[in-house]
Amino acid sequence: MKKIGLIGGLAWVSTVEYYSEIHRAVESRFKGGQESSLEMCIESLDLKTALSYIGKEGDESSWSKFDAYHRNALLRLQQSGIECAAIASNTPHSRFDSIVRGVDMPVLDMFTVVAKEAAGHGFGQVLILGTPLTMKSGRFKKVLSAHGVRAIEVTDDAAVSETFELIGRLQTGSVQEAAETIGGIVRRLWNGPLKVQPCVILACTELPLAFPES
Repeated sequence: MKKIGLIGGLAWVSTVEYYSEIHRAVESRFKGGQESSLEMCIESLDLKTALSYIGKEGDESSWSKFDAYHRNALLRLQQSGIECAAIASNTPHSRFDSIVRGVDMPVLDMFTVVAKEAAGHGFGQVLILGTPLTMKSGRFKKVLSAHGVRAIEVTDDAAVSETFELIGRLQTGSVQEAAETIGGIVRRLWNGPLKVQPCVILACTELPLAFPES
């Protein structure tokens, strides 16, 4: 198996889920065989630093620190012998093309993976929940559209703020009533008749933590 790398810490509670689920998947695949684990290296970044580097929409130069912070972590993984990597956070994928520039190893594009999954299940329309940058990401919508999936336009800024506040709570491990909060946000944002099978994308690595039974 390839030695894989993970950009984590964004936030650390969801990085734990990535780490454990990847290993469980490997153990399941090789159940009864000799290979039951894999080599992995995690570059754990500081969430507060990453957030402080977020730029302004339409101002490419304002993203230089944000892009470099994640790119340099990928380069450190590459230098340590990693053969492929993933960024365990949705928000940086809005800047994916710039972040991976100059990185020679394959890096998983989470937006593309999600778009293929949604299309494969026949979801023609989706609602994206995540950080403000992810919920309004032009790149995410473009990638989804390329696979025949339309993202609902989110114009309710209060719902965007409420989602971001919920993410902050989940980052501290507080899951009480989180699932109910998500349900309320979805009902507010998904208005009008359902002409296609509805799908909600939990596009922040903390949001699935609201559903520990899953």
